[in-house]
Amino acid sequence: MFILDTLWGVPIVLLVLALLLTGCGGGVGTVDNAIAQDIAQEIQAALSAFDVSGAAFALVWPDGDYTAGFGVSDLTSRQPVTSDSRFAIASAIKPAVAHWMDERVQSRLIRWEMPLSEVWPSLDLGDAGQVTLGQAVGQTSGYPREDWAWIGRDMDAADLAGLVRQSVPIAPAGRLFTYHNVLFALALRGVESYTGQMFPLSPPDVIGYDRTMDGRRISLPETAHQRGVMSVVLDAGLSAAESVGVMRELLADDTIFTAETVNAAGASCCPLGSDIRYGRGMFVEHYAGVTLWLHDGDGLGFTAAMMLDPSSGMGMFIAVNQGGADAFVHAMRYAALERIYGLSASGAVAMRGRWTRETASQRDLAQRSIAPVRSDNAFAGEYGSQVRVKWDAEDGLTLYRGVFAWRLRSFAPQYALFDHGPLIGQPVDFICVDGMRRIVSGSTVLAEGGLCR
Repeated sequence: MFILDTLWGVPIVLLVLALLLTGCGGGVGTVDNAIAQDIAQEIQAALSAFDVSGAAFALVWPDGDYTAGFGVSDLTSRQPVTSDSRFAIASAIKPAVAHWMDERVQSRLIRWEMPLSEVWPSLDLGDAGQVTLGQAVGQTSGYPREDWAWIGRDMDAADLAGLVRQSVPIAPAGRLFTYHNVLFALALRGVESYTGQMFPLSPPDVIGYDRTMDGRRISLPETAHQRGVMSVVLDAGLSAAESVGVMRELLADDTIFTAETVNAAGASCCPLGSDIRYGRGMFVEHYAGVTLWLHDGDGLGFTAAMMLDPSSGMGMFIAVNQGGADAFVHAMRYAALERIYGLSASGAVAMRGRWTRETASQRDLAQRSIAPVRSDNAFAGEYGSQVRVKWDAEDGLTLYRGVFAWRLRSFAPQYALFDHGPLIGQPVDFICVDGMRRIVSGSTVLAEGGLCR
């Protein structure tokens, strides 16, 4: 007969098993000021490794919090980032929006089951008017994401509703994860109109930057930011200090963590996580045995993420003033998880490798894609495909190759960026040479034609 030895009245075999399971990940996280400082030091060291100019960081736990700023908020003045520097965080604000709306549900001012047409009866959304608040916030509207149609354009609610009416759903509402920023923003604005209460939004005060395909860092002008209806998903501002209160409110709201979730496999939110799902304004990710609720955001010149573990009362916020810096943001949040939960340190290394490969791939793609224009309306690609160059007073310049469109958005005089397709992030200048208009990217001529002076 096998006899179990005991220690403190507990079989030793069971104690060993418990220790092994805890060591495999998913144990109770431990956070204190010393651990927060260790994470902050890792973020500081990673700025140069990922070529990021400035970052803000906040960590909360049941009996404490920690905030810090790194790098600079303005490369020209070299103004340092502080805990009060407000970064644009794009869609990372969505958990706060969901919480704000849930408070109004708890107060019985609205219901999650209300269709948008009832919340905002004067707005003609067509068939999309039957999408409920819960489906719009839970990203199960059934409508496909079409951000290219509104980013960089001054559009009011009626304009956005017109875009939605032109769209065709790809699934019945409430069935599948179908991310749609416009319906999310219209749901919030509808609730504001219906209740007469406004969701608090503050603009960023940190300058945003983007990396071009050839590696240059350029600042985005003020006009690049989205105002009005869509500001909530592109231009919402938050500092590390402000995020502490936001995360504490979220962690205290049990209802948003018990809402129904849908499969969101493949979402870019969680590059190293598994079993990705989406709930009420947040993704759910499993990483090394830890269940996390989070939302990331990537807009013009900024990248951010907010991550919560309601089981331990832990929350983390990180934001940088550089677009397309998701590799850095995720590397740092995974590194923090590994430090807090005692996991093997591999997340930051994996994300750094991915960042290096993707950066090289993008620059290689740009070099292969950009070629001199042979005539006013022809564009030579690597495979000999003809690409039409189309000018439009509202949409600006678009390069077409087959069914693919490479759109260019102008944000200020003499300044534009491709915001779609393989040339995304590539800056374009409009110059006048010998009385002829010329479109150039660096030393490459993209198109020319038309008089100028």
